[in-house]
Amino acid sequence: MFITGLVRVSIDVTRFWVAGAVLLAWAFPAGATAQPVHLDFTLKVQADTTGRGVDLPQRRIGVEGRIFTRVTFQIERELKRDNAWRDVFGNVRIGRALQVRAGHFKVPFGLERTTAATELDFVERTMASNQLAPGRAAGVMAHGRVGRGVEYEAGAFTDGVAVRVVTKPLAKVLGSRPAVGAALSVGHVPEGINEFDVSVKGRRIRSGLQGEWRPGRLGVRAEYLVVTEERQGQGLGDVDLSPIISRGWYASAMWDVTRDGVWQAGVRVEGLQMRSGSQEGPAFAHPRADHLVGSDAGAWTLGLNRRLSSWARVQANLTRRDSWHGVVRMQVSL
Repeated sequence: MFITGLVRVSIDVTRFWVAGAVLLAWAFPAGATAQPVHLDFTLKVQADTTGRGVDLPQRRIGVEGRIFTRVTFQIERELKRDNAWRDVFGNVRIGRALQVRAGHFKVPFGLERTTAATELDFVERTMASNQLAPGRAAGVMAHGRVGRGVEYEAGAFTDGVAVRVVTKPLAKVLGSRPAVGAALSVGHVPEGINEFDVSVKGRRIRSGLQGEWRPGRLGVRAEYLVVTEERQGQGLGDVDLSPIISRGWYASAMWDVTRDGVWQAGVRVEGLQMRSGSQEGPAFAHPRADHLVGSDAGAWTLGLNRRLSSWARVQANLTRRDSWHGVVRMQVSL
């Protein structure tokens, strides 16, 4: 059972001048009406109950802020030593078509991966999102909206570059326009073991397709992700091996049982596959084999959500992989 809490305190400072800061002077030109500096302090705690007792795997503290009208920032840190810093970035809004973000934040790849945990339809993310999509990285990214509903994100990060474009090319269908998108990430993977316990080294290319549509009380989402990783010098005698090709997908539907969305029921199906580029000869399970034994996994998830109020929600999931298991999470935001 997961219990997530969010405590938020807001502070407004009506006047905040930083002498000599060129960026802030541009964001708040001379003679303009004074705008407040707005800060939101957050404290997040997640408690997991198991047969051994209660664990607190997620304890976070953070601050979000707005400086005048163009500059926003976010800082969030885990209250533990390993990988403590999460989101640490600033964002400058130059215009509707161009914003610039710099710092440590989520790489723009994967619809579900870049969705906040508090906005997910199901308690746990899919296997494809967890194993194939990148997480957070340090970098610089340009993003914005151009034309009629075309949104883009393009950035350079410590391990490569990534770009995503999302658009709504069709007219409204049942009151909603379907949104479709494509993403590409190219980077370098250092020598080591990947998510499938295979030795890899060299270029890594991620590509993905995504779509979502909300006709009336029904919400539909789907993704298809492909990751290709080179294996330079990973064979016997330091020879190059065929690349590892991983594919993952999911499709989900969430229905507002009540018109006000207090009760929601949904279903999700997903799959994950790994293959070596070479399919010649016998397959081996050794991580340095050219023709590897592939792996396939799939799962079904049934979900039920209950919104208790504007600040509290309970989610219950029943998932079938090798066996059935259930999980319940309560989210509280104050």
